[in-house]
Amino acid sequence: METRIANFISIVFHPMLMPTLGVIILLNLDTYLSHTITPSGKFAVYSIVLINTGIVPALLVWLHLRFQLVKSLKLASRKERTLPFILTMFFYFFCYFILKRNHLPVPVYTLQLGASISVLLAILINFFWKISIHTVGMGGLAGMLLGISQKMNIEIISILLPFILMGGLVGFARLKLNAHTPLQVYSGFLLGLGSIWTVLAWY
Repeated sequence: METRIANFISIVFHPMLMPTLGVIILLNLDTYLSHTITPSGKFAVYSIVLINTGIVPALLVWLHLRFQLVKSLKLASRKERTLPFILTMFFYFFCYFILKRNHLPVPVYTLQLGASISVLLAILINFFWKISIHTVGMGGLAGMLLGISQKMNIEIISILLPFILMGGLVGFARLKLNAHTPLQVYSGFLLGLGSIWTVLAWY
């Protein structure tokens, strides 16, 4: 039963969904961003991010499985992760350039830049050590909220705490599935948090 719950949590909070969730949260916080972009504009941003950071990477992983380049969609080993991660990084940066070229508010495309940098760092680490991409994603959400709080001087502790708790829940799920060690889980969270917080707060 616990294993089924852990699998469910890993699917719901899959790292491919985190950039889209992040930009949805960003554009609906009580800041100028929620008022300067029209509903149709927001939908366009959501679509761009979802296609480039969710749908296309998922398709790439499926193609790797289809041509037997990986053993499963979980990409359990470091070697299996390398090429899908590199291709995914390309589309993350491509998404960043699309958002920037459309002259959107700075936090919108810098959020994607931070996510792209976190993927790049995860790839570099993956050459030597397996880090939890799930907690990189959850840490990225926490980093986004911290960065926006600092940049716009708003109080978001009531929003931040639930995401930290959810990050802990995702970390527990990855440990329960024996997908990672505690250090890999904690390191992933800190990597995601640090990457996106730094870019958003100091860009």
